[in-house]
Amino acid sequence: MKVNFFAKPIDGLINKSTLGGILTLLSFVISFFLLLSELYQFALIDTHEHLQIRKIPDTKESVAIKLHITFPYLHCNDLQVDYVNTKSDEKLDRRQRPVVKRKITSKESQLLKSANFLPASDAASSAALGPVGCSIEGVLNTVVVGGNFKISLTQNVWGAVALQGMQSVEKLMNVSHYVHDVSVGKYFNKKVNPLKNLPVGIPEGIGLVQFYLKVIPTIYKRPMSMTKTQYQISMTEQFVKMSTLLISGNMQQPGVMFSYDFTPMEIEHRESRENILTFLGSLFSVVGGIFVSLGLVSNCLMKAVGASKKLD
Repeated sequence: MKVNFFAKPIDGLINKSTLGGILTLLSFVISFFLLLSELYQFALIDTHEHLQIRKIPDTKESVAIKLHITFPYLHCNDLQVDYVNTKSDEKLDRRQRPVVKRKITSKESQLLKSANFLPASDAASSAALGPVGCSIEGVLNTVVVGGNFKISLTQNVWGAVALQGMQSVEKLMNVSHYVHDVSVGKYFNKKVNPLKNLPVGIPEGIGLVQFYLKVIPTIYKRPMSMTKTQYQISMTEQFVKMSTLLISGNMQQPGVMFSYDFTPMEIEHRESRENILTFLGSLFSVVGGIFVSLGLVSNCLMKAVGASKKLD
């Protein structure tokens, strides 16, 4: 007993013909485009995000806060950097990479002044200051708790200029600044950092800019890659005029302050693509289905031609 696993050829296609060539060419063209479609669908990455309660963080876990801010109208000796973990009353650890202050060049100063900065109330007085400017850059290492850090006028400078009167201070001191980058941990690059390349112009020239930051942990999962913990920032901004600081007796010096806190929620960002076995199954189904379908069509055509010949 002989078993034939292959179907018998369709009558009319045993010999080469124009119809057979057209059907074969059509099969290959359709299969090629469907193959490209399947490959495109397989290459696409599906992104899913959901919010979940964060696990209790390790209070000993260290997170790096990167900062780079430039004050184009002030000398480095006029500025100080203060930082503290408000939740644990522990100073931030800056031993590994301390925050440094350096004077900017005249070219950098002119570039920053033209970067959408609002001039001081007396532009001539600001221009008379000459090629000043200070760039502050570094990394603060902290544990995963809330805290704040501030760049402001020193106590001596603030005490000296405050005695000259409000109008004189506004002409002499301009705490407008350019935030090149402020980020907590490794920033989640799929989202825009609101504290990157941010010009902060102060029309009055002097005052306290307060940024309130919510740091959102983000669990980043990718195909064939290790899970990473990154961070996003949501912020609100508030400006306190110098007159308000003086009248209220607030001990804060003019400058910029960042208050941050870690949210109890976290975002899981998951990227995935179609399973490779599912992709291969779809691929073979598409290619095989095309030839089977066209085989049925050709069979019907040949039977129709044969029936028409019998009628003749």
